[in-house]
Amino acid sequence: MKRFLITCARAPVSLELARNLAKHGHQVFMTDSLRYPLAKNSRSLTQFILSPSPRNNINNYQTALLDIIQTHEIDYLLPMCEESFYISKIKDKLTQHCDVLCPGFDLMQQLHSKYDILSLCQETGIALPKTELLDFSSTITPEILSNAIVKREFCRFGTDVLLSPTPKSVQHLSDTAPGRILKQEKIQGNEYCTYAIALKGKVFAQAIYQPTHRLKVAAGIYFKPIVNKKISDFIHAFCQKHEYTGHLGFDIIETPDDIYIIECNPRATSGLHLLEEANLADAFLGVNAQHRPHFQQPKMISLMMVLAGLPFAIHQRKVKAWYRDYRQAIDVMACKNDKGFSWFQFISLAELVQIAFKEKISVREAATQDFEWDGEAIK
Repeated sequence: MKRFLITCARAPVSLELARNLAKHGHQVFMTDSLRYPLAKNSRSLTQFILSPSPRNNINNYQTALLDIIQTHEIDYLLPMCEESFYISKIKDKLTQHCDVLCPGFDLMQQLHSKYDILSLCQETGIALPKTELLDFSSTITPEILSNAIVKREFCRFGTDVLLSPTPKSVQHLSDTAPGRILKQEKIQGNEYCTYAIALKGKVFAQAIYQPTHRLKVAAGIYFKPIVNKKISDFIHAFCQKHEYTGHLGFDIIETPDDIYIIECNPRATSGLHLLEEANLADAFLGVNAQHRPHFQQPKMISLMMVLAGLPFAIHQRKVKAWYRDYRQAIDVMACKNDKGFSWFQFISLAELVQIAFKEKISVREAATQDFEWDGEAIK
């Protein structure tokens, strides 16, 4: 039996992982800066501990993590979302007391960069879309933006991405926050997302899926598993090339001729939900490779499918397809051996709504604003 500390208890993937680790006989501790994060209600937890925001003060966050690790004799720290960047920055301090299952900061920031990730993918069996940094010292014309998308170097969940950019919208994107803006060739094809767990370059678990339903055009809320050998081979080649340890995901577009890398997420992604039957502790510790069955039911976040997916389907006149998919999928919150989450989801959501109202931001921003990292200096 090992003791794991999981960060970002608010994320559905953190709840999934906590249940999996506990099912296989391990003790699970979780931490978050929210008072009512989603996973706090799970009986898979040994204990939940409140911690400060890593974005507001990295030194306070380091002190809090070290206190949790030492007090509870943690064996492994598993960062889950964008707090991973802050944890990788202080990894050397933390590894004196436990194993930290993520790469160092230098690699993490390159993986998160929508520009730098392309060079890291060279010679790994995947095509690279034509990409260049926009030069605002000269005029941005419609011709420059033809057949392209524009995005920030550091962004998440499809935000700050212009699918049909105009000179005006690109200038607005540049004016709203500092940082590099890039233009990328628009690739037409089937979009897939991935999730993998690797240790020292060897992949021990992976999932490939289609985000069939989204929050509009952003984060996926419905995860349809698929099998794709080209993508799987790329994941193995990439992890081996960079001797990767931890979990990571990719957004990929497949055309009739090739597969193209779009971006990388060096953190947990929703594909983790599709590995429910695997022993994820064995995967993270490199004990046994976990092979996913080829045929599985899709998974979904049913609350978001109803609150966001259904209105969008009505607007798109695709209610029949929405209803068909809804009936086929399993809710990621549902678990017969755990407490019910029907009501606790609303408590967690209410805390985010309160933060959004207080800070005058969206609920989506409230869910991530205290641990986002956009390339700025960490201090």
